[in-house]
Amino acid sequence: MEPSYQAQDVLQNELPASRPKGLNILTILTFIGCGLGYLGVLAGLFMSKDYNAQRAELEDNLDKMGSSGFGRSLLESQLESLEKNRAYFEHAYEYRYIIFGSMLVFITMCLIGAIRMRQLRKSGFPIYAIGELAPIAVTIALLGFSGDGTWKTYLGYIIPVIFVALYAAQRKHLVRE
Repeated sequence: MEPSYQAQDVLQNELPASRPKGLNILTILTFIGCGLGYLGVLAGLFMSKDYNAQRAELEDNLDKMGSSGFGRSLLESQLESLEKNRAYFEHAYEYRYIIFGSMLVFITMCLIGAIRMRQLRKSGFPIYAIGELAPIAVTIALLGFSGDGTWKTYLGYIIPVIFVALYAAQRKHLVRE
């Protein structure tokens, strides 16, 4: 009796499902985003400073800048933002290890979910959606809704929701359990 070395799909006469272009593009963007997310979380942990150290550094740089120029106005706006959002920056420093750990978990969930959806597995979507939306809830719970009050904060809330909606539109292509 000869052993059968053919692939299971060939034995069952099933053609492998092709990956739709939209899903392919979304997963590639997700892989890039996860890589940047890991780098950002690590940089954020190692570069974080308490409020007083940040303020002292900005004031020191202002003294070195001189009396006018674009650099000075940029530093003045950063110092103003720091003072205006003192509670946010204090909480961000205080909870930096919790934020670091949770973000590593959530980024990994996004990566695993995207890999599973790239394999056309339905189970990838809920993993991805939790990994994408839970950081919003954690950030709001720890740091407050307004963040540091800049457009970047709100963009950080909007982009994950858009990506989850785009993946939800691709769920019809997820054919494997």
